Amino acid sequence: MLKYELLEEAFYITTNDNSEEIETIQNKLSDYLKSNGSDPQIEDAIRALDTFLIEAKNSDFEKCCEIAKPIFVRLSNPDDWDFYDIRILNRVVDYAGTYKQVYELAENLLTKLEKYSHEERYKTIKVWILLNTMLRMLRAKYFEMDDLIVSEELDKIFSHCFDIFMKISNEPEFNFHREVARIRRGLFYRDDEMTNEGFVRLRAMGNKAFYKILENYSEEYHGFLTEAQKRKKQLALTIGRNIHKKRKEMGLTARDLARVIDITPPYMGQIEAGDRTPSPINLSKLCDFFGVTPNYFYGIYDKEDDKADSDDPKSKQMTLLNGYAQNFSLEQLEFLVRIAKDMSSSGK
Repeated sequence: MLKYELLEEAFYITTNDNSEEIETIQNKLSDYLKSNGSDPQIEDAIRALDTFLIEAKNSDFEKCCEIAKPIFVRLSNPDDWDFYDIRILNRVVDYAGTYKQVYELAENLLTKLEKYSHEERYKTIKVWILLNTMLRMLRAKYFEMDDLIVSEELDKIFSHCFDIFMKISNEPEFNFHREVARIRRGLFYRDDEMTNEGFVRLRAMGNKAFYKILENYSEEYHGFLTEAQKRKKQLALTIGRNIHKKRKEMGLTARDLARVIDITPPYMGQIEAGDRTPSPINLSKLCDFFGVTPNYFYGIYDKEDDKADSDDPKSKQMTLLNGYAQNFSLEQLEFLVRIAKDMSSSGK
C-alpha cells in the first residue's frame, strides 16, 4: 500500500473505534517503516493513534500530551507544513500545551489550511480544528488550576471559535457537528437549556459516533462541571486564606510576600482573596519560604510544622497534583477522565 493511502486510512480512524482496529492500522504503518525506512509523517501518525489508545484505556490527558510532543517539535514551523502535516496536527491539536498554545496552533492551522481549500476534506478538517480547540478551552475552564488562566481571555477565545464554526458549518452534513459545538458551548457557559437540547437532538439523529456517550450520560451529567467549578473556587479560597494566615504569623505585609515570589502586590492580594490561584511555581516558592508542603495551603493537614519530604521537583509536582485531586470526589474524578475522552472521541 502506498504511503498516502495508509495515511488516509489512519485519518479515518477515530477514538470510537475499538483498540484492535487502531492497532491494526498502526501495524500497517509500522510495516511500511520496516520496508521503506524512516518517515516522519508515518511516525507521527503512529503517535497520534497512540493517543487514541491511551484515551480508550484510561483517558490519561497528560500522557497523551507527552506522546504528541515530538509531533509539535517536528512541526514547530508552519512554513514546513503540507496537507498531511495539517491533518496530523488536527488530530492532536488539543494536546499542544496551554490553552493559549492550542489557540495559536489552531489559528496557524486554519490559515495554512486555506491553501488546500480544493481538497475534499478541507471543510471537515476546519470544523474539527475548531471543535477540538473549544474542547481545550472547556478543559481549561473547569479543571485547570493555574494563575495564567485569564477568564475574560478564555471566554473570548471560546466565543471566537464558536462563532467561526457556526458560520462555516451550515451544510446538512455538519448537523451533527453543530450539536456537538452547541453542547460544548452550553457546558462552557453553564447554559443548561442549550446543553440539554443538544443532547436531545443528537439522540434523535441516532449518530453512531455519539451512541456510547448518549447511553452512558443523562442530560444532567454536565452538573459535574458546575460542581467542579465550585470546588475549584473553594480551593482558591482555602489556599488564599492559609497564605494570609502564614503571612500574618510572620508579621509580613502583602507587599513583602509579593517580593518573595516576584509578583505584584495587587496580584498577591487577589491570591489571598481567593480570586486567583498561585501557579505551581509560585506555590512552590511559598512552600520553600514558609517551610511547609503544598498540602498545608490546601488545608489537608493542620500541622504548621509540616516540612517538605523531598526537594525533588517531580515529588513536589506530584504533591501539587494530589492537592488538586483532593478537592474532587471519586465520582467527579472518574467523570473528569471520561469527559476528556468522550467529548473528544469524534474530534480526532
